[in-house]
Amino acid sequence: MAHRAHLFSLRIGHALREACFSDEPYSVGRLRGDVLAGIAITVGVLLACILFVSEMAAMTKITDITNNKKLIDADIPDRWAVLKINGPLFFAAADRVFGEIAAKMTARDGVILYMDGVTLLDAGGVAAMNKLIDYCAAQGKQVSITDLQFQPLKTLARAEVAPRKGVSVFYSTLDEAIHQFN
Repeated sequence: MAHRAHLFSLRIGHALREACFSDEPYSVGRLRGDVLAGIAITVGVLLACILFVSEMAAMTKITDITNNKKLIDADIPDRWAVLKINGPLFFAAADRVFGEIAAKMTARDGVILYMDGVTLLDAGGVAAMNKLIDYCAAQGKQVSITDLQFQPLKTLARAEVAPRKGVSVFYSTLDEAIHQFN
């Protein structure tokens, strides 16, 4: 899709250049053509940015790995789930991802978020995560967050996100989070 936006902007720019440019170096037609070409290029770049962000947001996925014996070597309580998040958690994806997690938690007492595949967390991601934690607090549910990479961990530290007693807890590894039940 981004490729189509780029081609679209090139076609508009070419058409405007052909229609508006004259051979005289400082003519009104040339100035108008420069302005219109600038507008066309700007529109094309903005369109490409929007398409790029939507494609990046679509890359972020949630997978239920509760019954994956390769990753989970202990029993998980019946009303708990282990969800793996893969992809960047930035403003365009985070609300959707954490909203899906909240929807999956309606019949659950808690969830372990296995975040080793999260390479990026921005302020929008932190806000969406805090919204999920607030939802869990209001519903009497728990969330365990595990396997954070360096950048998301640094972002959470800068935002002063801390464990909340009885609601949220952070673990270094998935094994530590799983063995909280034993």
